[in-house]
Amino acid sequence: LLTPSQVLEMASCGWCLFPKPRDDDMYPVKIVDSPDKECYPVEAHLFIQEERIAILDKLEPIEIWSYTEINRYGCKGLGIFILETTRALKERKEANYVFQFQTPEAKNILVKIRANMTRLSEASEAALEALKNANRKARQTRALRRNLQKIRDGEARGDRPAGGGAGGPG
Repeated sequence: LLTPSQVLEMASCGWCLFPKPRDDDMYPVKIVDSPDKECYPVEAHLFIQEERIAILDKLEPIEIWSYTEINRYGCKGLGIFILETTRALKERKEANYVFQFQTPEAKNILVKIRANMTRLSEASEAALEALKNANRKARQTRALRRNLQKIRDGEARGDRPAGGGAGGPG
């Protein structure tokens, strides 16, 4: 895998490489302008770090997927990742983004990313920090969900939650 700084360097030149799931081959993603006048130039940051692909906007993570999640959808995984990202962006009502991918498997899904990459390298340190924090939060959230599920499962069996209950005598 490329290091995050190499990815940033590629992206600042207008190219970004996505590792192909299940394979060490890389295929390039060209960052180009969209002919769609509805799309505004916005900053989109693409990161590959520790087997994760992330897209960040204004240093806030929009969508972070692991390769496992992408592989679950087979060769369409990257396209679905981009669709989910676009959906998340539209919910924020900040701007329209256009993404299209070209992969060896799906010949004509050319990926366009409407983005202004000029300030990418300046923002890289803060963005990587934001990505690390997001990964940490995601892990904490998953742990909380698991614990909550255990409590719910216990209650369904009629167990009392350990050390739970309302406060003492009032």
